[in-house]
Amino acid sequence: MTINDSHPSSGRFISKSHLFRICGKMQFVFLAGLFLLPQLLSAQWNATVGAQSRDLGRQGLAFLPNEMWIHAGDSITWTMAVDEGHTLTFLTDGQVRPFFAAGCPGFSAGSATFDGTSCITTGILSKGEKFTVVFPVAGNFKLVCLIHENMTGTVHVLDPSQSLPHDQAFYDREARREGMALLADDDDAKPKHHHSANGVTVGGGKVVATGGGSDTSSVMRFDDPVITIHAGETLEWTNDDPVTPHTVTFGTEPQDPFPPSPIIM
Repeated sequence: MTINDSHPSSGRFISKSHLFRICGKMQFVFLAGLFLLPQLLSAQWNATVGAQSRDLGRQGLAFLPNEMWIHAGDSITWTMAVDEGHTLTFLTDGQVRPFFAAGCPGFSAGSATFDGTSCITTGILSKGEKFTVVFPVAGNFKLVCLIHENMTGTVHVLDPSQSLPHDQAFYDREARREGMALLADDDDAKPKHHHSANGVTVGGGKVVATGGGSDTSSVMRFDDPVITIHAGETLEWTNDDPVTPHTVTFGTEPQDPFPPSPIIM
């Protein structure tokens, strides 16, 4: 038995076996589409690590924005926007924050998947680097920087059946707003804690708490660009930064930004 095609006048025919093969291929394509559909529906979100002034003297130690809502299966790509070093780290519940040079132990490069069962972390990121994290399961996950204790954020991963409160345009605006607020913080009115006549403040800033975590506005410079004293006099440096450690260094700056010698806390 043969079955005519849609143009009988052409004299062409389609056999039942050929028709079954066509139907089988269509069924395979349909099933493959169903399998790939969740991946095709997964969204790619974007965020930023850090903010800085043009002279690099003021740093916003923050994940921007520091709170996001996405669906399970979605991913977020963070872009490093500053010269100050940061890590991008997700810890498990109750995990003690590891030393930044040790990692989880170990480090991830480029991308990773986080489901809350095991820690993931980058090494120290450089300006312009990107890191993508895929979140396969629902949950509330805390984001931290292993170098800066008060630089944290939260990613809320919802079931795909739940609606999201914001879109990417909202997060872009929030990132800009939060970054500008950190960099615009006025430190001139803050009291200087000098214990001698020849005193210099090393940095400054404050920790800002939010619903998603905490950010830090950090002034990374000496408050006086030029200091003049008499030979034999003593000069005292005081670190007024609540989070960031600093060194006082004379001569050629060392290559290692984290020397084993004591730092001012």
